[in-house]
Amino acid sequence: MKERFIEMMIADYEQLIHIPKDSYSLVIPQLKLIHKQRGEFLKKAGVVDKVSRYICEGFIGYYRSTPSGLRLFAIYQPSDTVFDLDSYRSGKPSDAEIKAISPVIYLEFSFDDEQDLTAKDIFIMRLALAVNQRVTQRQARVLEISKMGFETGYPILMKEFKGLAGEISNPDLGSFFNISTRSVIRNKRKSK
Repeated sequence: MKERFIEMMIADYEQLIHIPKDSYSLVIPQLKLIHKQRGEFLKKAGVVDKVSRYICEGFIGYYRSTPSGLRLFAIYQPSDTVFDLDSYRSGKPSDAEIKAISPVIYLEFSFDDEQDLTAKDIFIMRLALAVNQRVTQRQARVLEISKMGFETGYPILMKEFKGLAGEISNPDLGSFFNISTRSVIRNKRKSK
């Protein structure tokens, strides 16, 4: 199964930037295939995030602590790369939490391995830069959707994140769109 997901990741990355197979052969031995169940934490608040995660299946949420409680700020789907933006590069703990919205399978790659391989191989460095650029673009899109409000944003979110409707909870949707859970339920009824 791991080989299939690695092939999927490489095919995806080849659409971003072509790099030699020899460069991928440096990365592959460092990848770990991880399975998490819905609601499981991938990274808790107050700890340093030391890995990036390439999502193969499922959905992951990025949560931040706010005065009103934990808030879902970003949603990730297959082919997204997920890490705690505040912690991963700085090496410092943050208040962010990363949690499985659904059962999820991802390939994990450590920060130390990334640093080591980008220093050794210019093609891995170019790939890392292309992936980071895509992460930034996709996060900007998710933030844009959250700011549209539920009535406009929810249908777009469901269209762009196929299969999310059956996985994401009403409290998470409310948190994402910054409305109450009751408002989510009421708006879902109206849209049917």
